[in-house]
Order: sequence, then structure tokens, then C-alpha cells
Amino acid sequence: EEKLTQLQMQLCDDVRSAIQRLAQGITTVIHQVAGDRKLNIPTHLAIVDNEAGIKAAKENDDLVQEIEDHVSKWNSHINMVIEAQQQNDTAAGKSPLSELEFWKEKYAILSAIYEQLNLPAVKTMLKVLKDGETSYPTFEVSYNTLSKLYNEAKDNDRLLSTLER
Repeated sequence: EEKLTQLQMQLCDDVRSAIQRLAQGITTVIHQVAGDRKLNIPTHLAIVDNEAGIKAAKENDDLVQEIEDHVSKWNSHINMVIEAQQQNDTAAGKSPLSELEFWKEKYAILSAIYEQLNLPAVKTMLKVLKDGETSYPTFEVSYNTLSKLYNEAKDNDRLLSTLER
């Protein structure tokens, strides 16, 4: 009878854990749909990604200003995400599953932003600003911090996912 009670408790814990994972997955989808993990990346900018195209874009002051405005907004968004992630630097529970879920969520948040910043269109826009008198150096610092947090979350997620199996 004691084994049966332990089995029931374990089953309840497993069900509770599965429900928490489901709730976390739903929360992730809601955040993605709501747009707090989505950067506003302009699609109307036609910049040819070669030396001549980048040079021509750098000579177009209106285009440079528009790119600068977008990069400034991205920088603010990145800094908000970084600050939120640094404030929430520990898992909610003490169980291994809560640690696993913590790193999964952190990885999902950071990878959503990181992957957008590595799109070819974004990289081309950044080439236009690079080496100019722009806010690019400020953005670069934020991007490097984001990359560090992203790589940490990715590594921990992979390691803990392996242990989960």
C-alpha cells in the first residue's frame, strides 16, 4: 500500500509537470503572437548586398537615417530583453524539471530575437551603418551581450535536454 501511495504521488508529480510544460509552451506562443519577441524589420528597403550596393546605400542620407531609426529601436528592444533576462536569472522551482523549463524558456526568448538579427536583410542593413558615424557601436555592444546570453541559454538547454531523456 505504501508503494501504491508513492506511485500515485509520482504520477501526480508527472502530470503536474506535464501541465506546467504545456502552460509554458502556451505562454511562449502567446508572447510570439503578441509580438514582444518580434522586431520590426522593414521589407521595403532594397539594398543590394555587394560592395557597390552597400556604397550606394551609405551615400543615401534618407536611407541611412531610416536604417539608423530601425537599429535604434532594435537596440532598445534588445536592451529590454537583456534586462528582463538578467533580472530573472534563476529557475522558479528547485526541481530539475523547473531548471530545464527555465532554460528552455530563456532560450526561446533569446533565440527569437537573435535569429531575427541574423537575417540576411538585417545583416545588410547593419553593413550600411558599419564604419559610419552612427549608433552602430552602441547596437554592437547590445548585440554582443545578447549573443553571450543566447549562447549560454542554448548550451544549457542542450545539456539539460540531453539529461531529460
